[in-house]
Amino acid sequence: MRSKIILSISLLSVAALSSACSRHKVAVAPSTASTPSAAASEAADRENAKLQADADRAASEREEARKSLASDKGAITTPVYFQFDQSTISDEGIRVLDQKVDALQRNPSVRIRVEGNADDSGSDEYNMALSQRRAGIVNRTWRTAVSMRREFRS
Repeated sequence: MRSKIILSISLLSVAALSSACSRHKVAVAPSTASTPSAAASEAADRENAKLQADADRAASEREEARKSLASDKGAITTPVYFQFDQSTISDEGIRVLDQKVDALQRNPSVRIRVEGNADDSGSDEYNMALSQRRAGIVNRTWRTAVSMRREFRS
């Protein structure tokens, strides 16, 4: 019987010790690598916001450049019209030429060819001369506008 009592006391002691140890777990400090601090999180958020703003701005600039290029192409390819049997430029023609000058100055690598045309009424010689006069007046007016703008800038 004595051995049963000693065995019971021993088992109770082991149980008490093991349950006491399980209640008092040692607290482990969280590592800084696994949980970022609030300041580091805010800094990362600011950096992400800045990168997103830069990406948005770059996309907006690309879209604006695309629209500008399309507008410039339209201005450059717009023909200058003349009245029937005339080789003088109207106010509308001057406006079109001004748009062309602006577009060509924004795109200095673009080259153009100035041509004059006429309808087929009249003789071939007359229409050829009219076409050349029209091309010449457009060329002179365009060159005058370019030189005036250069003088204005300097």
